[in-house]
Amino acid sequence: MAATTTLPPPPPRPTAWEALKDRFARVPSQRKALLFGMAGGTCIGALRFISTKQFLN
Repeated sequence: MAATTTLPPPPPRPTAWEALKDRFARVPSQRKALLFGMAGGTCIGALRFISTKQFLN
């Protein structure tokens, strides 16, 4: 008499956002690069605004 075994169902496939969050959290260099890029862009934009007093012109 053969025993029947059943495998558990596969886990649900993550959404694109969940997969990106999971991957982004595991790679610290990408996270650091993105944060430095955002901070640098903000600083450059603030300095440009302070020096020219023009917003998107």
